[in-house]
Amino acid sequence: MSDHTFGAPRRSFGDADHALGEHRAAMGEIRELLGELSDLSRGYAEELRGFREEMAGKDEERAEQARDGVLGSDWQRIQQRIDRGETSLEAVVRGEDTSIEATELRRTASENSEALAAMQEAEPGDAEEDEQGEVFAQVRRQQQELQAMMAQIRQIPRPGTF
Repeated sequence: MSDHTFGAPRRSFGDADHALGEHRAAMGEIRELLGELSDLSRGYAEELRGFREEMAGKDEERAEQARDGVLGSDWQRIQQRIDRGETSLEAVVRGEDTSIEATELRRTASENSEALAAMQEAEPGDAEEDEQGEVFAQVRRQQQELQAMMAQIRQIPRPGTF
């Protein structure tokens, strides 16, 4: 009788130890995947910072060209108003700035966008030569990596479900 009584708890402890081991292994996998996600996130944040810095540099370059009249008189007047704090590039783009020159810039931009779209449809370019295409392809690959990691995390058994 005492062997049977003592044997049952040992099996329960063994089962519990096994479950605890599986739980610890699952938690280790989760920590590893979270570390990978964190690394990816840091990488994306660095890329975003670099992109923003690059765009800020290009925006300043555009502003200098506008001030000098290189981009035309509408841009020059808009830039003067931006410099005086009367408007912003965002207000011009969003249509919040209803001045004649802002309206003209939006119309010209729309026409140029339509012409560019027509050119792209007429002559599809090589995706490897197209920097924007490369960026979008890289973003798609990274999104797929994140989705794959999330799928792996979802497959890890939760404590109490083994």
